[in-house]
Amino acid sequence: AIKELGPDAAKLQPLFITVDPERDTPEVMGSFTAAFDPRIVGLTGSPQQIAAVSKAYGAYGVARQGEAGDNDYLMDHGTYIYIMNPRGQFVEGLDSDTPSSGIAAALDELVR
Repeated sequence: AIKELGPDAAKLQPLFITVDPERDTPEVMGSFTAAFDPRIVGLTGSPQQIAAVSKAYGAYGVARQGEAGDNDYLMDHGTYIYIMNPRGQFVEGLDSDTPSSGIAAALDELVR
């Protein structure tokens, strides 16, 4: 969706906020977000900070234990897109399965 905006995309700062701060270090977040787009900044924080942000925006993340004997776990989490204006105020929320054209249209409203 960002690419569809052309030069106006430079006016946006896409963020990805973890719901698993114990595992998602800044290095892990950097690798993860770079796989999508180098402009995306990955954010993490203390468990308390992430819990506060999650509560404020209705996000969730729940650890699910792996198979028996496995020390690894999976995170069940929402995949919602929060669109914020330049003042940091919530504008619109989109499901992650929204077509890129729909996301681009919502973002276009902010950058024009």
